Amino acid sequence: YLHAWIDFWLAPRLPRSPLPPHALPPVTVLVPARNEAHNIEACLRSLAAQDYPDFEVVVIDDASTDDTAARVAAHAARDARVRLLAAPPLPA
Repeated sequence: YLHAWIDFWLAPRLPRSPLPPHALPPVTVLVPARNEAHNIEACLRSLAAQDYPDFEVVVIDDASTDDTAARVAAHAARDARVRLLAAPPLPA
């Protein structure tokens, strides 16, 4: 545990962009998810907490058999930056 904190504090950091926020390009974050109901909400909360000014999160549900898609849809209803897509079925 202590090593993780030390690594975190000693890790190199990227400098903040010298560009004003309105000049930064939009970013799309793709999150592939299959049966991630136990993790997906924490993942989406973490992404939502980013301070980048213009981004969207696209979660691609890969035929989950748990309630991953329902949890993403609920989050998307609260956060317009999040979209849910269903992956096409795998070929036979």
